[in-house]
Amino acid sequence: MKIDIIIVYIQRYRNGHEVHFVPPLTGIHLAALTPAKHTVRVIHQQVETVNLDSDADVIVLSFFSGFAPEAYRLATEYRKRSKITIAGGPHVTFAPDGSPKICR
Repeated sequence: MKIDIIIVYIQRYRNGHEVHFVPPLTGIHLAALTPAKHTVRVIHQQVETVNLDSDADVIVLSFFSGFAPEAYRLATEYRKRSKITIAGGPHVTFAPDGSPKICR
């Protein structure tokens, strides 16, 4: 199975932050925990463009609340392409009611 783990960001932060910032490690941790029989790509939107036509079977979106609109947009686009989408990260942990509607 091919899995894309996307760390969702918005364009505003594409060129960095005004204060020191440690990027989230969730994607790397998930990739490390995934059994070796699967192929995993970790894509961080701050440094890489997301491919909506990815050949992945599963799309995992990890995001902060401030990036939820972008995550929901991506989930909608991937679902149009019949991709299994999974939402996670701080936003889903603290506001779980909205995310199931965009995932399948």
